[in-house]
Amino acid sequence: MGILNIKKLTLLICIVLAICAVLFIARHKKPIIAQPVITRPVPYESDGLPARVGNNFIFDYASLMEDDANSLDTALRKITADHKVEMIVVTVDQTAPLSVKEFSSQLFEKWQIGSRFNGRGLLFVIAKQENISRIHVSYDLEWIFTDLICTIIQDRQMQPWLDIHAPEIAISDTILFAGKLISEAEDNGQLNAGNSASATESYHSGGAGSQQKEIFSGILSEKQYLSDEQRLLFPAGQSPEETLAHFITVLGTGVTDPTLDIYTDASKILFQQEAMLTYEYKEYLQTLTSSSFSKHVQGDHAVLLPIQQQKKSFPLLFTRNTQGWQLDWAAFLRCFRVTTDGQWVLAVGLQPYYFGLQQWPLIAEDSILWAETWRWKPAEDLNLGKEITRLNLRIENGQATAAELTELAEILLYCWHWKKALSLFKAAAEKNPTLDNWYKVGMTNISMHRYATAFKAYKIAADKVGGLTSPRGQGYLQTLGYCKMRLRYYEEALVFFDALYKLSRDNDNIKDESWALFARAAIYKVTNQERRKRKALAAYHKITNENVSDARLLTFAKSN
Repeated sequence: MGILNIKKLTLLICIVLAICAVLFIARHKKPIIAQPVITRPVPYESDGLPARVGNNFIFDYASLMEDDANSLDTALRKITADHKVEMIVVTVDQTAPLSVKEFSSQLFEKWQIGSRFNGRGLLFVIAKQENISRIHVSYDLEWIFTDLICTIIQDRQMQPWLDIHAPEIAISDTILFAGKLISEAEDNGQLNAGNSASATESYHSGGAGSQQKEIFSGILSEKQYLSDEQRLLFPAGQSPEETLAHFITVLGTGVTDPTLDIYTDASKILFQQEAMLTYEYKEYLQTLTSSSFSKHVQGDHAVLLPIQQQKKSFPLLFTRNTQGWQLDWAAFLRCFRVTTDGQWVLAVGLQPYYFGLQQWPLIAEDSILWAETWRWKPAEDLNLGKEITRLNLRIENGQATAAELTELAEILLYCWHWKKALSLFKAAAEKNPTLDNWYKVGMTNISMHRYATAFKAYKIAADKVGGLTSPRGQGYLQTLGYCKMRLRYYEEALVFFDALYKLSRDNDNIKDESWALFARAAIYKVTNQERRKRKALAAYHKITNENVSDARLLTFAKSN
């Protein structure tokens, strides 16, 4: 009888344990991970159009985006969450027998894009074999994405990249630009200025928007070319200040001629390819007329720096030739980005203007509002576009040398496409592990705020020249310390900065010595070592005769 009770008790305990195990597993079960971006095969239905499978925003049926698809899908999700606008991207091998216009129109209605968001929807279609793109817009967004805007995006934003077999860049640029327009429309209270079609009404539009309305008071300024006599009113100045005065007049009078001699050749190409928004004219005019500038000149280059750095203020870059001083607006837009609070920050320490920009705020991690869209495009330089095409074909055929991989990476880096550039620099370093290739891997990682991988790359580069104790390896002390500082490993960063300080003093290198003192003071400030901070700043002041605020030290250490 006692044995039977023991068996029953044992069975009861086992049942209880089993139930507990089931409840534990159910409680700690991991959530179902979202499906990856849809790729081949295309789930065509009887009507000849693909079915919408899943809750994605990127449907890469033509496999054009590969590694970029999921990150772009995330970006579109954010736009949807922030602005309640549904943007869908579809790539297909071909749209035949339908035209790309018919395909886009029918797919827009079949998938009811935007129906969940009061009719606010955008569809971007890319047909691989036809090598063409198409934008379809719901009625409620035609106030923003007019025919003119959509033509600009299709012909100037997307087509040049499609022509050189870089569809992923065409799509990423377009998503960024479209997101910027939507964000600015919402900020100006114009996102709901359209017809506000309800979810039960027809939200389908003619494709690229049929209303030539103002875009949140920022309609694209159409280019109007001046006569030869009128153009003489805006010559290159004999000083940067004179050219600035001409530029202010241009902004104030709304002159849109992109061929004025106040612009550099690269800036003329930029303005010919892209139109400036009228709200930008107004903002730039207000900012420039309310600012005072200090002038910094080095050879044939000059920087006019706002004396008081306020919100939306920005420096002006000039170069001198036989005509006089010209505004280098193209270089400015390659070097600077805008933060979420509307401040222009330096994103690339690009020579030859860096001599006058060293004190300008550098880009801070997680502060980007929009990536610069008015950057270099293939259409601006046909020879460079042909070179990109040639190099892409060499890579696709597996024939590219390390030098060719590096060449294409540098072009893409110049175009701000750091992720693509980084992958090519890595491939070049693996094919030919030279000092220069590993240095560029480190440099690109820093541009992308990947300081841990940048540190590893720079360490490899230093080892290739004999280590940090060798004469050439010592040049990496500053960069390695900077990476550690950005990773918040302050004690490790100090090791590198202390070594740099000692070497610079021994070699009478005042520039590196002052930089090391400043960096040490910044770390001492962050780690609350006030006495050491004051000592470092005193030594820094003795060399540079410059006073440094605690705010500047904190900015350098935490968000530089």
